[in-house]
Amino acid sequence: MQGLPSDQNASLSMMGREINEGQIRELERKIEEGLGDIIQLKRARNSLLNISMRVPPELLGHIFLWRITPDTHLPHPVAAPKGSHAFLLVCHHWFEIGSHTPELWSYWGNDTAAWPLWYKRSRSTPVDLVLNGPVRGYYKDFFDKPTQDALQGLAKRDAVRSVQLLDRDDAIITSVLSALTLGGEGVESSSIESISLEDVDVSKFFARYRFPKLWHLKLSRKVQISSWEHLGLHTGALTTLSLTIENDIPVPTMPQLLSFLAANPRLENLTLHASTIPQDDGCRSTAPVPLRHLKKLLLGGIFHPVFRLLH
Repeated sequence: MQGLPSDQNASLSMMGREINEGQIRELERKIEEGLGDIIQLKRARNSLLNISMRVPPELLGHIFLWRITPDTHLPHPVAAPKGSHAFLLVCHHWFEIGSHTPELWSYWGNDTAAWPLWYKRSRSTPVDLVLNGPVRGYYKDFFDKPTQDALQGLAKRDAVRSVQLLDRDDAIITSVLSALTLGGEGVESSSIESISLEDVDVSKFFARYRFPKLWHLKLSRKVQISSWEHLGLHTGALTTLSLTIENDIPVPTMPQLLSFLAANPRLENLTLHASTIPQDDGCRSTAPVPLRHLKKLLLGGIFHPVFRLLH
């Protein structure tokens, strides 16, 4: 076929009657002779040559979703790497399908510049909230009222799947966690599956929610929690637990830690930093904690507290 590359000719011959070859020839002729709006003619021709135009929008949206799906074998669910949404730049058709596929926007980016740009597209789909990139721009520009309202809306709809706030800016992390904490009395059920937090007081957040689906929990650096009893009462499905809290932050007593571990008998991976292992000897009258599913145990610290915990 004149005017078409050989690979396009092969595709057309394989597609058979599904493509109007006569219409493509006519468009090619008009483009070569400069008849009409060249841009519109080329768009019409390209739409006929583009096999994705014949794919239902719902199916093409699922193909895009495979492109950005995170690696579920990672220790905790993180969102897609930078540039995963580049397919939006291919053509107007792909952009429209991508923009109207809410599942593609379960990830708002991982820094303060991306959230205000992407949060409007997620709609009702469960969201992975990730901040582990650089702090760019002013704090007030990042956490404006629309962004705050979006976070509060997620909390009200119980539409958060994971929370990874590791931005090393305690003001930003505190504000995000505060927006996710519903007001009122009592305890609400949350569908969050994974939490990684550092440099923030999590007391109100963990007191307000129970987490029946939470399987991954990582608390590090200057995380503060007023009631370790709440944490044990409000979890129960953990398979991965990492506590690497710094020395000057209050940590649980030995009975509190053992009670927390006993409340989560499915634990497979357990990491306790030296400063997180209690120094007290209050475990003598505590019943043993059977962790029958444990596969990986990392303990750091001096001999006697570690030995008491193992005992």
